[in-house]
Amino acid sequence: AVVSTQSGHYGRGLDEDDSSVVYTFPCGRWLDKEEEDGQLQVDLLAETVVKKTVKGEETNLESSKLKNESYTIKVLTGDKFGAGTDANCYISLHGTLGDSGERQLSKSENMDKFQRNQVDTFTVDCVELGQIYKIVVREDDANMGADWFVESVTVVDTNNTESSFPCEQW
Repeated sequence: AVVSTQSGHYGRGLDEDDSSVVYTFPCGRWLDKEEEDGQLQVDLLAETVVKKTVKGEETNLESSKLKNESYTIKVLTGDKFGAGTDANCYISLHGTLGDSGERQLSKSENMDKFQRNQVDTFTVDCVELGQIYKIVVREDDANMGADWFVESVTVVDTNNTESSFPCEQW
């Protein structure tokens, strides 16, 4: 799928020198819980930005210097009685260039995620965030025994830069 949006001078007449800008955001992936990474959200970056004048002239403008990046998230559930959870768990990544927004941690290599003394690995695809300096982890209290003891979370970017966040709490 390709998404385009256009900005211009709406609500008044156009002069001969007026123009609008068209941004094109290619997607090319599934937004489905059963496909790829199971995410229902994707960050799209403008691939092309074109300025169009009333006269029909087009000029290619520079698109975003940001890029998409994959972050590997490693969650260690603590080694305490009742530490695991069957709740839905979420993470937000915060970096020097922005944040990911909240993302569900849904597809792990482990069939039964977030169990006692277990590491679960996830992938979060989003716009590059720069150096990760903060994360927010939460669970939604769904299902019986929803409490969750998080030992630590490690975030690794595509350059293998690792950011570790000890938690050691419920």
